[in-house]
Amino acid sequence: MNVEQAKSLLYKSFRTAIERLFTRGFLTPRDKLLFAIAYYCACRVSEVLALTAEDLAGSVVTLRKCTTKGKIATRTLPEHPKLQGYLAADDPPSGLLFPERNGNKPLTRAAADPILRAACQRARIRGASTHLFSFR
Repeated sequence: MNVEQAKSLLYKSFRTAIERLFTRGFLTPRDKLLFAIAYYCACRVSEVLALTAEDLAGSVVTLRKCTTKGKIATRTLPEHPKLQGYLAADDPPSGLLFPERNGNKPLTRAAADPILRAACQRARIRGASTHLFSFR
């Protein structure tokens, strides 16, 4: 097996695992949306958790300067076509997309981690972490 064949096999395995995660692992539309944004926009989970419905206006995802690592600049990312389905399924109200129980603050990374771990367990995926979704 040459390097290109190995890369192709690895990519196929990864795509299969991601598909399993979204079809068998995540149970709620909210959880699917959270990790779909992280995956399809290559965002850090903390950036996704800080999003509001207004940050998803039009066909772009806006990461505000105050929520990005380094807080250097606001970033605008094109919305991946597959995100449309997750957005339609969750139909988020205005305000925070992923609020904690009382609704005034965003869900924390510490709260998102067990959601991902449980989904990975259901999808029979080992060794995944929230860093899996950010390819920088």
